[in-house]
Amino acid sequence: MPAVVSGIVTDPVSVIRSCRRKPGPIAVILIAAMQSALILILFHLGAAVRALALWRAIAAGVFLRYPAFLAMTLFACGRALVVIALGGGTGRVHPYFEIWTATQSLMLFLEAAAAIEAFWILAVHFRKMQVYGTVLLALMIAISALGAWWIARWGGNWQSPLNTLVLAAQHIAFGSLVLVLLALVWFRQPTGFPIRPNAVRHAWVLLTLFGTSFLGSFLIQVSHSRWGFAANLIITAGAFLAYAAWALRITRSGESLPFQPPPPLTQDQFDEAEASERAAADRLRRAGSEALSKALRSSDI
Repeated sequence: MPAVVSGIVTDPVSVIRSCRRKPGPIAVILIAAMQSALILILFHLGAAVRALALWRAIAAGVFLRYPAFLAMTLFACGRALVVIALGGGTGRVHPYFEIWTATQSLMLFLEAAAAIEAFWILAVHFRKMQVYGTVLLALMIAISALGAWWIARWGGNWQSPLNTLVLAAQHIAFGSLVLVLLALVWFRQPTGFPIRPNAVRHAWVLLTLFGTSFLGSFLIQVSHSRWGFAANLIITAGAFLAYAAWALRITRSGESLPFQPPPPLTQDQFDEAEASERAAADRLRRAGSEALSKALRSSDI
């Protein structure tokens, strides 16, 4: 059993004992204990900022705008509080290991749902997005899945009871990261359409959360848990920063559009724009044909 599980050091005593098996100064043991204490502090702070984010959602009146994300936040906060209440927050492997393995599948489902929700939170700022948005979402999910499959080739063959769940966490985090990033880049391109500041801030929070979760899971996987402290530090610190930013940056005023969207085109305006596009395409086609003809006439062929 490794001394770390994604998100928290599970058994600092085993870390210390492993250090004792190797010749070295007592400072090595103290460093291991300090590392465990740092992860545990971040774990407790993570539970606190998740609760703060839930309070902010209620206080700012945005609870119903982010249902999947807040369900994920509530579940993660509740799981952490149960671990703390049962003694797992002190670093013991039990009952943290059992709670984590029993609930991680649902947690990963909620993470994926939060990423898809973030796509639609950005997409609804544009008109007539039901069909186009669905096709675009499917394309972005396919790209994300392809990227996750490519990253999985770096995983190696880690023989551990945690291998399946850590690998799944890596895939979901990377796929969610790519999906939110593509959505943010795609929908931020049209400068003439306003997007609520909260929607953009929410996307950046998810990028931080999924990015650090992926990096930590990836390090655990490729190092076969040898880089467990660095991986757990990245995951716990990333979650703390992401939820703290959400609690501080999501505001009631952030749900207002920064400016009013342009009015929809009338039928005459639409026909005029379409005719202008056709004329431009015809001019481009004629210019290409003339350039090709001139090149052929001037050649020796």
